[in-house]
Amino acid sequence: MNSMTQVEGPIHLGLDVAKNAIVVGVLLPGCDGVDVDRIAHDEASVRRLVDRFGDRSGLRACYEAGPTGFGLYRLLRSMGVACDVVAPSLIPRSPGDRVKTDKRDARRLARLHRAGELVAIAVPTAEQEAVRDLCRAWAALVRERRRARQRLDKFLLRHDRVYRAGSAWTARYELWLGGQRFDDPALRATFGHYRGVVQARDAELAAVEMSLTPWLDRGPFAAATNRLACYRGIAYLATRPLGSGDGRVTAGEQVAVPAQDRVGAHQQPHSAQHVARQPVQQRRQERPITCVEAHLLLAQLTLQ
Repeated sequence: MNSMTQVEGPIHLGLDVAKNAIVVGVLLPGCDGVDVDRIAHDEASVRRLVDRFGDRSGLRACYEAGPTGFGLYRLLRSMGVACDVVAPSLIPRSPGDRVKTDKRDARRLARLHRAGELVAIAVPTAEQEAVRDLCRAWAALVRERRRARQRLDKFLLRHDRVYRAGSAWTARYELWLGGQRFDDPALRATFGHYRGVVQARDAELAAVEMSLTPWLDRGPFAAATNRLACYRGIAYLATRPLGSGDGRVTAGEQVAVPAQDRVGAHQQPHSAQHVARQPVQQRRQERPITCVEAHLLLAQLTLQ
């Protein structure tokens, strides 16, 4: 692909971005055919690509949101190139079109972007993205601790050690765990390992929560955090992952999620004013979000 300095009008670039390479679809004004090129996924290659065109202000780039993050978006914007990160689930696709290759995707993105049929997402700032990564670490540890506790519970159940004095994982339950003894050396070692993993996850989670807590009252997250804390069943700390987006979720709103994402049925906003539910289209049964367990889903919804 040679230099294109004589072309007038906006030039649309559809970028199919992978870890090591970027497939570029170039759609010139007044043309229907899309030229395709492949470059390395690094800053030097992206700069050389942009330098092939005369006027950077006439470039319109887009790529799908994905695991590569927003580094390419910020690089292109710093070079004066207009760039959109589009929602993959909202890209129009023809029925039965199941062939998916890098070149086809790049051509499709360029054409749809020129036609105005793509939906751009709200790209978080570098600070917001950093806090969201910390929230993901917290959520991952919550899930890992739950699995570790379940493994310990199942081990105890297999050996007829059942706690019936109340709820599990309370202070009394921890005392009961400390009193469990096994005569067999292998069982004693297994119990020690399972319990040690749970204790390690507790310590890791406490450390992450200490790192996360200072962001509760710090802008630009404080306003969204305080609004989300109006919901019953959402702890103050748990609002941090919910409010790590752009703060569009307000107190009194409810978001419909599939039944398998629902954990409880008690959560309602503290406000006495009735607010009609705004459902999200789903194939399965929809119910209002009810627990912090769905905080990652809400964090994504706040950025849409």
